[in-house]
Amino acid sequence: MSFMNATIQVEPTDSLIDVPLDVRLSGLEPNERVTVRARADFSPQAGTWSTSVMYEADDEGGLDLNGQAPISGDFSEADANGLIWSLRPDDSNTNARSLSDGLDPYELRIAAETKTSLLEQSIVRRAIAEDVEVVEVREPSIQANLFLPDGLPPFPTVLVLGGSGGGFPDRQAALFASHGIAAVSLTYFGVDGLPPELRRIPLEYFESALDWIADHPRLRADRLAVSGTSRGGELALLLASRYRRIRSVVAYVPSSHVWGAISRIEAEESVDFFAAWTHGGRTIPYAGRVRNDAVAPDENGVVSLAPAYLKYAADATRSDPALIPVERIDGPVLLISGKADALWPSAHFGELIAERARSQGFDFAIDHLSYSGAGHSIGAGYGPTTVNQSYHPIRKAMIDLGGTPEGLAKARVESWPRVLAFVARHTAPQAVDLKEVSLVGN
Repeated sequence: MSFMNATIQVEPTDSLIDVPLDVRLSGLEPNERVTVRARADFSPQAGTWSTSVMYEADDEGGLDLNGQAPISGDFSEADANGLIWSLRPDDSNTNARSLSDGLDPYELRIAAETKTSLLEQSIVRRAIAEDVEVVEVREPSIQANLFLPDGLPPFPTVLVLGGSGGGFPDRQAALFASHGIAAVSLTYFGVDGLPPELRRIPLEYFESALDWIADHPRLRADRLAVSGTSRGGELALLLASRYRRIRSVVAYVPSSHVWGAISRIEAEESVDFFAAWTHGGRTIPYAGRVRNDAVAPDENGVVSLAPAYLKYAADATRSDPALIPVERIDGPVLLISGKADALWPSAHFGELIAERARSQGFDFAIDHLSYSGAGHSIGAGYGPTTVNQSYHPIRKAMIDLGGTPEGLAKARVESWPRVLAFVARHTAPQAVDLKEVSLVGN
């Protein structure tokens, strides 16, 4: 839309959520001040989010948000994507977890206002490509959502595991499929027919999922990848250390240790009762169980659990049975962590994982992408990064996730293309395993 001689152009007008924005204005008065606002209604649960920044047009009356920094407002970098990552909820009580619910597209409304003009353009952002097929799998042995890309099967395949919030990790699975990689979004608790909380989850359930993938005619399982986040990252490493059918691992904000249950039950019970994982009915050894009261909340009632996890990890030895034997994994590993993670020290855990792999003569590449200023919420695609605390549905408490909006946005935008390339490379039939260990820090 244009008013008088001024125009606004936002590209792309309809795209996936992992595609960067380009926002330009022209026909403004030289050095004219412009207020740029963005607004989005993500879902009924997430509500409306908005942001506002002020710019100064250049000497020719132009403005390129990727080339010019704002002079004031909700972000300070030359980055058109700041109109997304700096969005804040209009309702301060909004739970950040609601942003990852559902796959419906959303409309981002961008407006640029000067003393003489109001320029507006709306664009559509999608979590899933329109040609991706979604199949619900509700069987006694597996509950999953299968995302199949357009094209000829069998497709390279990744198993996607969520964290301690439970439910289906559909958002990342949908993006994988949108880029040509079939994804199995597997839930393991928190839905009907499965345990209500992360406690005593049998690894046999995941064996059944691996069997199901191997038997599916449209999935290529000979180079299966697994991607997990938080407790799902712990689980991804644990499964890959036990099942050679998994040939590569992506672990977001993972743990070097197996941890105990996340449970609503706070009574003093046996060690076995509070195990997170079992096999053959027997407890998988764990380093400890970090309860909500392990750390005192701040004045706002928000709990930062990282110090408690760090204390347990500091007491571990190289022979501790709770340490995940990552050296047994039959393929390369990619770790993504935040150095400002306040839920647990994922950057420290990532260092321990890589150190163990190196010391035990691991035969494959293990890369650790560790980002300054990033907390626990590193994920895929562009999204708001301004809320760094969240109400945990199982712990029933506000949990500090850590990090800054800028640091988390950088981690998301830099890590996701590397995750896509890693998974595509190592799930392809001609994938080559590299026998080296490297660490990358930012």
